[in-house]
Amino acid sequence: MRLLLCLYFSFVSAQLLWRVQVPNHNAPSYLFGTAHFSSKSIERLLSYVFPYVDSVEVVAVEINPQEQGLKALSLFQKMVVQDSTYDLSQWMSRRAYRRLIKILRSRGMEPQSFLHYQPMFIHLLLVQSFLRSIIATRQPVDLQLCHYAVEKGKTCKSLETIEEQFQAYTSLPLDLQAKLLAEDIKHLNEKRLKRDLERLHRHYLKGDLSVFLKEVKAWERYPGYREAMLTNRNQRMVERLWKFWQEKRTVFVAVGALHLAGEDGIVALLKQQGCLVEPIALPSLKPGRLTD
Repeated sequence: MRLLLCLYFSFVSAQLLWRVQVPNHNAPSYLFGTAHFSSKSIERLLSYVFPYVDSVEVVAVEINPQEQGLKALSLFQKMVVQDSTYDLSQWMSRRAYRRLIKILRSRGMEPQSFLHYQPMFIHLLLVQSFLRSIIATRQPVDLQLCHYAVEKGKTCKSLETIEEQFQAYTSLPLDLQAKLLAEDIKHLNEKRLKRDLERLHRHYLKGDLSVFLKEVKAWERYPGYREAMLTNRNQRMVERLWKFWQEKRTVFVAVGALHLAGEDGIVALLKQQGCLVEPIALPSLKPGRLTD
């Protein structure tokens, strides 16, 4: 649930759309909290967002798949633990290790081909494997926004590189990675993930998202986890936004909404740096089924 929340839902604030007035800029930019998947209901929500995209020069997302996607393949080797004595079974209980082997095989993944990777990378691959089975029929919101921007003659840029995103997961100590992996695979199965996705989908569209604050708060039990997943990335993305604004360009920023909230969130960082950041109301839509 922890990595699933960070990777695919990233929404903890009921306020998803913000107007950003940058000092000495005439026209505003915008900040939108996304979910990194889609549904018919979310696409209806996007129809209310597109007019704000129309008004800017640049769309900026965490990762533009068309710009960064091909680089992912070259990173696989970098996810290998560079220690010939490394043995993941020594970092997990026997029960957790056996469950990991069982899950890998159930997903058609030969364990010996994956166990030399860092634990968080194994988890990432497993979650993505399950999600492809559940919600593979629609383009994620980020990609839809990029396509819309290009169709409108705008530029779609990445705020991070794929290397930086991978580094966020693998910068954690191996013992912590193994602990997180062992905890999360206790209940990792397609039925449960689908149920969690449907629940999160309903909360996102209703704007009733405070339930996820508890999950984020729980990250503080794991030293360095929140900093790697959120704090450091938020600071880096804001730094790169200022490069556009220094060129007097207006930007529609679309990032997982988890990056917006909290004292280390992008909204707070922009306010600290002199921007006027104000919420824009979006309709609360009645959610259909995520898989419709």
